[in-house]
Amino acid sequence: MSATTANNTMELLIQGQMENFVKTLAANGSLSEEQMAAAMAQVQQQVAELDVPAAPKRTRTKKVVADEDRCMARVWGGGKGPQCKSAKHDGDYCKRCCKLAAVTTEPLQFAENGKHLGLFWGRIDQPQPVFSDGFLCVQWKSDESKAIVDEAIKNGRTWHKFSNEGGKKKKSGGSKKPRKSKKSSKKSISSSVPRAKNAYMYFLGEKRAEVRAALLAESDDGKVAVSEVAKKVGAMWKALDEAGKAPYTELAATAKAERDAKIAELVEAASQASESDDDESVAESLEASVEDAKPVTKAKGSIKVSEFDLKDPITAACFKGVVDEEEDDSSVISGVTEASIEDDEDEEEVEEHDLADGTTVLKGADGTLYETESFDVLGKWNESDNTLISA
Repeated sequence: MSATTANNTMELLIQGQMENFVKTLAANGSLSEEQMAAAMAQVQQQVAELDVPAAPKRTRTKKVVADEDRCMARVWGGGKGPQCKSAKHDGDYCKRCCKLAAVTTEPLQFAENGKHLGLFWGRIDQPQPVFSDGFLCVQWKSDESKAIVDEAIKNGRTWHKFSNEGGKKKKSGGSKKPRKSKKSSKKSISSSVPRAKNAYMYFLGEKRAEVRAALLAESDDGKVAVSEVAKKVGAMWKALDEAGKAPYTELAATAKAERDAKIAELVEAASQASESDDDESVAESLEASVEDAKPVTKAKGSIKVSEFDLKDPITAACFKGVVDEEEDDSSVISGVTEASIEDDEDEEEVEEHDLADGTTVLKGADGTLYETESFDVLGKWNESDNTLISA
């Protein structure tokens, strides 16, 4: 293992905990920058010398049931009608198929609401069922089944009312459920635009170098902690009267006005996009605008609020409003209500799917099934026999 990278999860956890401890000491002013760098190097060296064995990989074994011990029920199997792979439990069927057979062993039987009843696909030692109550019900994926269905149609047979195979109109326009165009809410737009500096931050930016130089001149070891600079600048800020703070207050007000204008511009674009879902250029323009408004990566040498000693009452008072205060956006955007901008949420993408009984549904990635027209949730998909488990 290299001196900088841990090989397994345990080593990464140990290294992370030790580095966090060093950072905490540095943040509290207990370690200088040089001491922190030395401590970090020592952490990496110590972790490199650890010999923590990697956790063994878990393997899964698949139980194979002998042919003579397999359940005698037929399953959908993608329209091929193979034999159930589970082992017999009581008589000819597995636990699940036993419960189905207790309802009825007659294949292709429906309840009044169209749900499958009993051992719907029949037994594996019997021919694949095609008719139900004299009506065509299903066409298996085989030439033999296709020939049977074609001949029945020539002879005037019709499809069962609960079957969706007999030329019923499929959903046109692709296999995916229509998706809402992506829109941005007021909250998401506001969070994408960087916060404006407050008056103290402008003051800090102006005085920081000056104060640090003065403290360095007074230091015996030529080192000054960030918290010392913050404490000194904070005391200077508190000592200023309203006239002294006025220039920085004006800078802060200008910055906030610019931010408010940017938010209003993005919200207006979002409102226009919501009125025209098909206008891709508007949506793309809005997305680009929001992306441009996101905060840039912190430049090297800049200051994070977390670097200051917020336990110090003066420093904490100076940062009040930067750390905890929530901005009130109600005055930023006039004429725009919460209802006028939809939440930034995409609908689930689904695909058209034919169930074993021929019903066409929309199936989500998690197996949830939806009605094709209303998109109402119907239930869950039973993969073993390609049926619907009602909600």
